[in-house]
Amino acid sequence: PGFAERLLERERAADDEADEIIAPERAHIARLVDQHTITPQAIARQVGADIEVGAQRRNGCAAGLGDAEHRARFRIGLAEAADAVMGDRKKVLELGVGTGLFAQSLASRKPNCDITGVDFTPSMLEIAQDRVGADARLIEADVTSMDLEDTFDAAISSGGVWVVIDAEDEFLLGTHLSDRDQEVEGLKNVSAHLESDGLLLLSIQEMHHDFDLTLPEGVVYSQRVSVTKETEELDEHFTIEKQYSFTQDSEVIGEETLNLGFYRQNAMDEILDEAGFEFERIDEDRQFFVYSNRTESPAASA
Repeated sequence: PGFAERLLERERAADDEADEIIAPERAHIARLVDQHTITPQAIARQVGADIEVGAQRRNGCAAGLGDAEHRARFRIGLAEAADAVMGDRKKVLELGVGTGLFAQSLASRKPNCDITGVDFTPSMLEIAQDRVGADARLIEADVTSMDLEDTFDAAISSGGVWVVIDAEDEFLLGTHLSDRDQEVEGLKNVSAHLESDGLLLLSIQEMHHDFDLTLPEGVVYSQRVSVTKETEELDEHFTIEKQYSFTQDSEVIGEETLNLGFYRQNAMDEILDEAGFEFERIDEDRQFFVYSNRTESPAASA
């Protein structure tokens, strides 16, 4: 098998007891599976925002906590790590804000923070607005084409657009975009929205894998992962297909299929370099890859 197949096989063989799964809030799931409001990929992206799989060995969440407490502790830990990296930086752009979980935690952790969140899914932004209230400005926008007429001290993606995957023997760039040109275009646009000394933070997660999770009210969430094409050892890019479903009393109440792209580390480095970012470090908590912006923003050069 190629690199991607071996990676998924290794994840499936891992000890599942070492991974904690954080259940999404049932009311939010219900809103997304309502056929009158659902939009393409909304279920998939909701799950990506509200269910955190793996990474618990790294994040140190204790077993036995209730769902809400698990979720809160994970997000608070991520917000604390981001706060430590940003220091005095206050203007933050969240890329792929989703349902606002991270924005809410960051606003609580850093009350003087000026947070703007972008996402292209209106139903997600509706939930996020209910969650964050006046603590963040939310905008419907695509990262590849957004023009916010503003610049920021830091941009953060915790899986909404990009994420760094810890594959043990190397790091991968995970993405919701479709090809390399879009990656560079999107990241260049992010760079243009950052101050010249701005930072880009990409959260670190573990590789996706198959699992089933029983939620409240007898709802069962299922996820299945497969490689979409045969991947050779030296391929720099591969995709996986993630099939999501929610069932209740054996009836499917919501389902979605989503393709996610991954770039191997050399390609990841080249893409970020081409977009104008320079790798600085992995933060002390091992939650983020931290990049500095090498491109002077239009506002700064005006």
